Amino acid sequence: MSQPPNPPDAEDAFVAAAADAGTDFAPEAGPTADIAELRGVLAMPAWRVTPHVDAQLLVVADRELGFLRGHPELKPPLRPGFNTELVKTLAEREAAFDPGVVSPADA
Repeated sequence: MSQPPNPPDAEDAFVAAAADAGTDFAPEAGPTADIAELRGVLAMPAWRVTPHVDAQLLVVADRELGFLRGHPELKPPLRPGFNTELVKTLAEREAAFDPGVVSPADA
């Protein structure tokens, strides 16, 4: 027996929670990567990340949300949120190595 579909507001809330989980993972993953790795990830389309990082992202998001495995349709919103935050992480790392670069936090 299938479950009734979620109302639109509930679906939006799930999508927003998934995007937030992706955003939350970037500061965790960013500091362990060097600048070249960050640039490599960001060179890919926003909807795609490397398989290793993607696996970590999915595990961390499922642990945080508790419902991702049962809702594969929520995986796509994770990646853009992750990439958006990773852009900020890269800018901050580059600013730390080049004092002439202004980080988003200082702008």
